[in-house]
Amino acid sequence: MKVVQYRLVLLLALCFFLTVILQAWVGGVTIYRGKDSERLLLHSAILAGTPPEGRTWEDLGAVGTQLRVFTVFFAESLSKILDFPVLQVYLCLDTLCLFMVLLGFFAYLRYWFSIEYALIGLLFFSVVSILSYHFFYFHPWDRVSQLCWLGLLFLLRSERYFTLAVLLVFTIFVKHDTLPFPLLMFFVTFRRAAWKTSLFRSFVFAVLVYAAYQVLLLCFYEVSASSPLVNTDKLFSVWKINLYHFKQLWIAYPPFLLFGLVGFLAFPQLFSRDRFLRGTLFYGILILGPYLCYSYFREVRAYFYVTFLFLPPALHSLRELLSNSQAHNSVRASEDVR
Repeated sequence: MKVVQYRLVLLLALCFFLTVILQAWVGGVTIYRGKDSERLLLHSAILAGTPPEGRTWEDLGAVGTQLRVFTVFFAESLSKILDFPVLQVYLCLDTLCLFMVLLGFFAYLRYWFSIEYALIGLLFFSVVSILSYHFFYFHPWDRVSQLCWLGLLFLLRSERYFTLAVLLVFTIFVKHDTLPFPLLMFFVTFRRAAWKTSLFRSFVFAVLVYAAYQVLLLCFYEVSASSPLVNTDKLFSVWKINLYHFKQLWIAYPPFLLFGLVGFLAFPQLFSRDRFLRGTLFYGILILGPYLCYSYFREVRAYFYVTFLFLPPALHSLRELLSNSQAHNSVRASEDVR
């Protein structure tokens, strides 16, 4: 019992120090430094449901962000209740969520792995989290969204579908990147012998998230729509910009740093017997396509939750690789003794 408590204290301490390092020494010189007036401007615009007079959401580089309402309204409420500056509320909320994400991701990895491999995954996630602090100055919903994604994965793995449905509806109001989640459900729960059940359950969840999204649009988008959610006229422009960023940054391109090694290790698990690992990885690969086509792909913060889908399969391959290496070394050692 004392050993378990000691390990828990060490884990809490590790996550605490990682959180402080990231928030103070990365966030402190990037998204939390300067541009307070711009952040307050976006905050007020989302609360009002309309962009500032004479400007559009596109001018602000914030098309679609007027729908990410929960974190903004929650921060505003806390600011009024606690009589605390709203930007400081955002910082505290972001920090708390990051700490909880680190703890939660470690617990998530423990489904499959020993403490040693879970720590490898946690430390890798912490290092690449540096990439999520750059290129924009206002995205207070991202950590909240990551925490929600972890919750969804926990509930999906434990097959607690009612709680999963409640959380899924809630996430639409945090950040609606969970709209395709029913597809992930289908990949994970699909069985040839019971494919109709998997399909029906996923369909019910799809109807549920679509209904929640329509409520979100009705309440917040129609009031403020000055730009379409997806501007197809600028699709080729986005592709050109993404190509320019890749040429400019080359091996320092954030998606390459995030998914290069992890993707290489994870790929063999597309053929894994573990249906959950196989399904989440397949979904993760598919979902990167829309981000590549419709967003500035270097801004990995927008789809950082995909790391949760890639890292467990990658660690699984790493464990197999190291196990085979150890077995090979043992055989060689026994031959040398002979």
